[in-house]
This record gives sequence, structure tokens and C-alpha cells, in this order.
Amino acid sequence: MIELFYERLASIKGKKKWRKFFKFLRKKFRENDPGKIDFDFESKPSRIEVVQKITNLKEYKSYLEIGTFNDELFAKIVCKKKLELILIQVEI
Repeated sequence: MIELFYERLASIKGKKKWRKFFKFLRKKFRENDPGKIDFDFESKPSRIEVVQKITNLKEYKSYLEIGTFNDELFAKIVCKKKLELILIQVEI
């Protein structure tokens, strides 16, 4: 999809320097497999740890989570007041 964007933008501009610039961008930043990110997430703190550390650091007394998903995060956060706002999908 991004390839099509670059091609159309290059054709709109029509100038040789723009085409060279976009060709460079495609070559430099294009991923061979867009589904694979070469990053180790296991060595980083989880989302739960990050939110809890921020809550503790700032000494927040309340926690609001909008659009919870199966209480993955909400149930694990320790705080005096917790408010959960569940979003409901309505089909028309």
C-alpha cells in the first residue's frame, strides 16, 4: 500500500529529483517482511508494570481506564479508586 502511495506521489510531482528521493526512501526504509519487527519485547517491562510504576511514582489516588479489554490491565492495577468504562459496539 505504501508502495502505491510513493508511486502516485512521485507521478504527481513529476520531477526527477522527487522520484529519486522517493526511490531512496523506499530502498532505505522498506521492510522485507512487514509482519516481523526485529525487537525483543521480552526484555522490556510489561504494560502492567509501566502503568503501576507511573501510578506509584505520581502517587495517584484514582485510576480511570477507558475501553477495557477482558480486564487485562484494569484488574492488575493497585489503586484506591478505580473506574472502568466499558465501550459497547453497536451495529447499525
